[in-house]
Amino acid sequence: DDSSEGNRMLLMEDKNIVWSQYCDTLYVYDMEGELLQKEAVASDYIKTKLTPASIYDSWTDFQLTNRIVQEGSYISKLCYDPYRDIYYCFVTDKVSEGRNDFYVIILNSDLKKIGEIPFVDGEYFDYPIVGKKGLYLLKQNNESGFRNQTYTLFRYER
Repeated sequence: DDSSEGNRMLLMEDKNIVWSQYCDTLYVYDMEGELLQKEAVASDYIKTKLTPASIYDSWTDFQLTNRIVQEGSYISKLCYDPYRDIYYCFVTDKVSEGRNDFYVIILNSDLKKIGEIPFVDGEYFDYPIVGKKGLYLLKQNNESGFRNQTYTLFRYER
């Protein structure tokens, strides 16, 4: 019954993880398309509870889904770190005063929360790269152009 607009997907070797930017839950499917797990994502810092609009409600109010995202936070990205067997779940806060803060929620292999890092200083973009050493995030103060962008390494230690 829910709208599939705005769906995102992390394709993996043995499963697919699907989410929508209009709700707060990760859905894990096996390779045959059977739903294995539903896992709500919650931040310690911001409200992440979003209820997606039904298809009927979206058809009767074309701006409804945009208002849902503008008024609340949403899952923007999910990255898997195969070197540590963890996930980095990026939750973007609602835009306020021109700022677009985000939070990285660290999930274990079962998608259970084990940590969270707030990025509210405007120093980083939520453009992640996962490497052997950890999670790299793009710094915002790249005045020297596209060719000289700077990334900062963040490592999650258990």
